[in-house]
Amino acid sequence: MNESAVSPVIGVMLMLVVTIIIAAVVSAFAGGLTGTETKPPQATIQGTYGVSSDILQLYHAGGDELSTQRIILKLQQNDDDFGGYQSLFTQEGRVGVGLHILNKSEIRNSKGDPWLNATTGQSTVPVFRPGETMSYNAEISTQLGSDAVGKSLFLEVVTTDGTLISKSKVMIGP
Repeated sequence: MNESAVSPVIGVMLMLVVTIIIAAVVSAFAGGLTGTETKPPQATIQGTYGVSSDILQLYHAGGDELSTQRIILKLQQNDDDFGGYQSLFTQEGRVGVGLHILNKSEIRNSKGDPWLNATTGQSTVPVFRPGETMSYNAEISTQLGSDAVGKSLFLEVVTTDGTLISKSKVMIGP
């Protein structure tokens, strides 16, 4: 009989080490697949607009807190109401036909503080929280005209990299 074989204890230990190494490799690979991507915030932002006041009220109806520095708010014509060919907003100071980017220095909280100080460039309202209402002097009533009452606009909230957070219909009131 050949007595030069490896002890069964050593064999079991080697198999255990190999199993642990394989488990570590699989775990590292699977963990790498999930990545470290952060999910974009999710929130519901609603709006109301009155032609006579020319004020757009923004209401955070729920979801995540939104960093005011990392979001962009857009007001866009609803082509179903205005017709795709008709430009609601003028081109001057605007991004495109029927699209209005809200100026963060004009969006104000209930205390009257702007999201962004236009002079210093500093954020004065860093977070838009659920339950809060903000107001924006839209200055679009002359472009809308009196026949716009009952029509609608779309309010879009996107991240600075363009990921959609919220899109809601804003009915135009008197």
